[in-house]
Amino acid sequence: QFHGAEFERPCVLLLEALYGDESVEHTGGSGERGADAICTYTDPLGVVHRLAVQIKMWSWDADWTRPLDQLSQAYGAYDGITGGVILSTSERVSDRFEARRRDLETELHIPIRVILRSELIRLFVTHLPVLLDG
Repeated sequence: QFHGAEFERPCVLLLEALYGDESVEHTGGSGERGADAICTYTDPLGVVHRLAVQIKMWSWDADWTRPLDQLSQAYGAYDGITGGVILSTSERVSDRFEARRRDLETELHIPIRVILRSELIRLFVTHLPVLLDG
């Protein structure tokens, strides 16, 4: 059981397993400027990408659009943001949340991806050996 922002730590470890330790900056806490983490990586063609990540441990369906507002804030606060990600323990998003997500993608001209409970669990299980070694 995690309380408050404690869930950020395992999610940051997961991001480090996915992108590499040196590519993930944990920015959560006071003064986060809209992102709990920033993942910076270079794709195979040499293009640099920066993902703003929001982490939400929710036991209800995602309907509150504040994480999307936070990603919008991060887009303005951090240089070179090319995408947004919300990692959530919610099982699904509401139609209202999904409509706001699509609108924000159009507004910011970046993809915004929501990773929900089942996919998040799959990612943790898939990368568990790396997480346990770290």
